[in-house]
This record gives sequence, structure tokens and C-alpha cells, in this order.
Amino acid sequence: GVRDMLTTALFGSNKFIVLERDAINDAMVEQEFSQSGRVGDATKIPMGQLEGAQLLVVGAITSFDAGVGGGAIPIPIPLSRNGDFGVLNVSAKRGYVAMDLRIIDVATGRVLNTTAVEGKNWNFGANLTGIFGWRGGGIALPGLLKYFSNTPVEEALQKMVSAAVDKISTQTGTP
Repeated sequence: GVRDMLTTALFGSNKFIVLERDAINDAMVEQEFSQSGRVGDATKIPMGQLEGAQLLVVGAITSFDAGVGGGAIPIPIPLSRNGDFGVLNVSAKRGYVAMDLRIIDVATGRVLNTTAVEGKNWNFGANLTGIFGWRGGGIALPGLLKYFSNTPVEEALQKMVSAAVDKISTQTGTP
């Protein structure tokens, strides 16, 4: 997934020509099918049109915190005079991801540059759980406040990928 995010971000930066290599076999099969005579001349794909790459970007996730850090503070809240109460849980979670990147010159195989990028994020939220004494049991109420739509890890990944594009742009001299 991180590879896909980085590919999308590099392409979206409008600074690089990004070549597809994960699905290259699919493209080659389609080219061969096009030449098989089963496809009309109007949609036949010419052979030998794939582009070669000048640089290769490779990376590895070197640190990952799935947001287990943080904690919650329960706050009791009276809901009625007959003993019903709720508990407001205020919480904080963190996400952290780090990646080492290498930029490789395809012609020589030389590593041109290495760098580390990271993404960090804190997510704060709250939910309310109700406990109703007169009913003799506990009933969960809907959340009073929702957590942010993205988890801390997702936001940390987005920040890391953005930092990676910036670093790659700087290191390759791409404005």
C-alpha cells in the first residue's frame, strides 16, 4: 500500500514521469494480444513503445507504531436522578511511520542518494457510554464526539509520503 501511495503522490506532484512496473506484464500481454490478429487495425497497439526508467526509487518501512500509544481518561457524567450515568472517555492515540528511501541510477546501478522520511500524527477523540441503573444493565449510547475520520496511522502515512516526494524532488534536482 505504501508503494501505491508513493506512486500516486509522485505522479500527483507533476514533477516526475512515473512508469508502471507492478502491472507491466499486463501491459505486455495486452500489446501481444493486440498484435495477434484478433484486434482491429484501428486499435492495434504498436510494439516497442514502453519507456525505460532513468531512476529507481526503492524504500523500506523501518518503523511503525499503529497508534497503540496514548490513553483515555474516563469522566463519569450523571444522566438522571434515578442513578443513570454515562462515562465520557476522552482519548489520545498516536501514529508513527518511518521509511528509508534509496534513489538508484538505472544505467549504472549506483545508489545516488539515501534518505529517511517519517510521518507522525496525534488523534484526539471522545465517546460517551451510558449505564442505566433502572434497566439493570448497560446500554452503549452513540458517540458524543467522533474520532477523526482518518486513523493516526493513515494520516502519519500521508505525511510520510508527502515528505518522501519532497525529499526525492530535492535530491534529484527536480523543481
